[in-house]
Amino acid sequence: KIEPGSYKAAVDGARAQLQMAKARLNKAARDWNRIKAMYADNTASQLQRDASLSAYEIAKAGIINAEATLKIATINLNYTDVRATISGITGLESADVGSLVTSGTPLVRITKVNPIYAEFSIPDINIIREKYYIKSGRWEKAADGKIKATIKINGKPYNKEGFVNFVDADIDPGTSTVKARAIFQNPSRYLMPGEFVRIILHGFFRKDAVMIPQKAVLQNPLGTMVFVVNKGKAQIRPVKLGETSGQYYIIESGLKEGNLVIVDNFFRVRPGAPVKIDKTINAKR
Repeated sequence: KIEPGSYKAAVDGARAQLQMAKARLNKAARDWNRIKAMYADNTASQLQRDASLSAYEIAKAGIINAEATLKIATINLNYTDVRATISGITGLESADVGSLVTSGTPLVRITKVNPIYAEFSIPDINIIREKYYIKSGRWEKAADGKIKATIKINGKPYNKEGFVNFVDADIDPGTSTVKARAIFQNPSRYLMPGEFVRIILHGFFRKDAVMIPQKAVLQNPLGTMVFVVNKGKAQIRPVKLGETSGQYYIIESGLKEGNLVIVDNFFRVRPGAPVKIDKTINAKR
């Protein structure tokens, strides 16, 4: 709180000026009504009429000016109660009681923690790819148009989902990234300002995608491949990998819906080796 004495005096002075302005207006109105009647009876001159009318108009303007002065003084008085514009947690105070402060002097730092914002950067290549995939129909946005976000802290997921509420319009030429921000509810204050977290974005969908577990993918000198079961025998199938989704790869080419893919026990598998599918095990999976 700022010492309000001088500001209260300014309000009292402005209120008195308003009362004086009202009194002047009442007098000017009476004079104008009297001169106007006398002018109609040819007992007052044109000069007297014009002077009385001007005094009346000036008195009306004086009311507006006095009201504005009182309003400003009242606003300044209200500002002596320093109120936070946001809710949050306060840090150490920057000024003690009785300290002389000026405009712009910080008094205390307030940190908003609920909701809390997570700032991050997106590589420009991801932005370009997103635009291309959406334009080509390869990706689709969520029905509500929002890009959802989840957080991991030290490898553990945070239990509340957020969404991206800001993406910058410019690419930072120094880092080739675009700044973005997601908002999360944080009622228990589990998330803390300045904390390092990992952001995972969700919000684009791909229809009819073929996905396989990442552990099913093998590498050899010729490239990326998987083992499939064809007519009861193991067969090598070259594949082209796309994006990842959790523990899965999206397959761009090489597989189609319904293909049977071997996902483990590769040390027992050779091209052409007979394979027996245990439907009981697969049903449990």
